[in-house]
Amino acid sequence: MFNIIEIDELNVCDSYKDNIMKFYKEIKNILQDNLMLFMVTGSVGIGKIHEGWSDIDILIVTKSYIIDDIRKIQEVISKLSNIKIGTTIYSQKEFENNMIDGKTMYSLLNLYSNNLHLNYYNTKLKIPEITLNMMKQKHLALLPDYVHKLKRLVYINKYDKKTIIKTMNLIMKIYVVQRNVIPKEYEDVFNKFSYLYNFKKIDISKEFEDYLKKFIEFISNNKLLIE
Repeated sequence: MFNIIEIDELNVCDSYKDNIMKFYKEIKNILQDNLMLFMVTGSVGIGKIHEGWSDIDILIVTKSYIIDDIRKIQEVISKLSNIKIGTTIYSQKEFENNMIDGKTMYSLLNLYSNNLHLNYYNTKLKIPEITLNMMKQKHLALLPDYVHKLKRLVYINKYDKKTIIKTMNLIMKIYVVQRNVIPKEYEDVFNKFSYLYNFKKIDISKEFEDYLKKFIEFISNNKLLIE
């Protein structure tokens, strides 16, 4: 049912591909038969990266969740890459019983939509079926936390621009999904949000503070459209 895409088939530049390949080999060595699933997610998995900006997000499922193995994986991450690697790791029991976060749910929705592909998969693992309605309900529960996180980030004098843009993107994604649209990656989220909510699209790199101000006012003062 699912396509398996080898690491060397990923549509990313060599620097990203090399880091993923090295990490995958280390994961296989650490987990061995305990590895059930390995999938590059996010913009890297979709093949729409921005060099120097995009992190490598990876979903891992293990037959058993073993703390010593998780610590070894974190040690590999700290030594291996000059590109940030973020992992989300579940046991088979957690994963199959849908004890997953919103980010993982969204990755699985993109997997079912054929926007993302598995890189390693043990067929004994049952992948939860995620529907658009399930994602919409999950997003509605997450939205208040993301909105207030964004506002708190802005109040800091020396704020982290990258973190703010990522948080804005998460909020926009929620708004877009509520209109029954599944965006693929960062730029697609910004474009679809702009189109669906008639929000003026500008160059964030040049007009960041003005864009941020208008965005916060928009989500604070306008009703979320749900279909």
